Amino acid sequence: MENTYQLSAAISAITVSSRTEDIALLKSSFDVKNHRNIRIAAIRVLSAIQGKEIVSELLKLLTDSDDYVLIAVVTGLAKQKHRGCLPVLLKLLDADEITIRVQAAQLLRAISSQRFGFVAYDKPENRKTAIRKWTKWISGTGRTAELKTPSQNLKVGTGRTLYCVWSKKVLIEIDSQGRKLFEVGGFSYIWGCQGLPNGHRLAIDFSGKFVVEYDAKGKQIWKVDKLASGPTSVQRLANGNTLLALPNVGKVVEINRLGKVAWEVSLKGRPTSAQRLPNGLTVVNLQFGKQVVDIDRQGKVIHKLIGPKNALTAQRLANGNTLVCDMGDNRVVEYDMNGNIVWSKAGFTNPAQAQRIANGNTLVSDNTGLHEIDPQGKEVWKYRTTRGKFFRF
Repeated sequence: MENTYQLSAAISAITVSSRTEDIALLKSSFDVKNHRNIRIAAIRVLSAIQGKEIVSELLKLLTDSDDYVLIAVVTGLAKQKHRGCLPVLLKLLDADEITIRVQAAQLLRAISSQRFGFVAYDKPENRKTAIRKWTKWISGTGRTAELKTPSQNLKVGTGRTLYCVWSKKVLIEIDSQGRKLFEVGGFSYIWGCQGLPNGHRLAIDFSGKFVVEYDAKGKQIWKVDKLASGPTSVQRLANGNTLLALPNVGKVVEINRLGKVAWEVSLKGRPTSAQRLPNGLTVVNLQFGKQVVDIDRQGKVIHKLIGPKNALTAQRLANGNTLVCDMGDNRVVEYDMNGNIVWSKAGFTNPAQAQRIANGNTLVSDNTGLHEIDPQGKEVWKYRTTRGKFFRF
């Protein structure tokens, strides 16, 4: 589906600005033929502002022939914990388009707390095995089981991955089938990236000591060079600033659109990754310090995780745990806040990064490429390439 970033932005704007007198007009948009995005926007906006009052209207749309419209409909029903969404979500698990299958699976897991090993881009025969399990649950336990309300911030993955191909000095974007969708060059040591909600891409160059932003077409729209040292992680913040880890000078910095340092903190132990949390703390991996720390705006350590041997990246998860890519043990480890190991996967070759992705699986890059690992430790997808940093969104 094209223009997903623009559609999301439009929906957010309409939701904020809509008034009671707009409801009739929005409802009339449900039946606008040959204008999928208008219909989706109307459904999602009314689902957000009317809640239970829109359920009866959504139920009338459950026989729609457009799967993208159906996803919008069942999302609205799922938010009201209405069981009418379940059989339709089951049907959409077998949709032709992978984006639909991904979103259907994500919603089902969110409202039921069940998994059944479904992977949207797995082989058809494997998907069918998982679908049979979902069918049994929906027709049995699911008829009376308490449904959960999906988080307002529920992240639905697209299956797309930005990848820093260090050996070829390029940034590429691939879909779940490994097809290249985007490529830009001009790097000397590309070592980090991020896909943004507006369709832009961020990338950092360790040797070149710069951070750069491209629009959806690959046009450079922003760049800051001559950083204090080569960056190894990048995160665009809600305030528009950009958070960078600069290990060779022992700093984590936040730079504004003018390239000026808006905040910085010095840390011993070589900070190689930094992640700003919603609560304002920053999670920093200290490679040589063999620990992951949460720091406040003054640089005070609020929490410390000790255990990694030679980690390159650390990601704070939604459940409060920390996912660490430990090059020293050639494994990826999930620690709870007390430092206990709650999940791990070994056997990688010089892993560079790990990321917990929207479907609950873990994506890892090492010398042989990208590996997607399910919670049981099974590899469900692989993309063969050279070692590099990445961002799944």
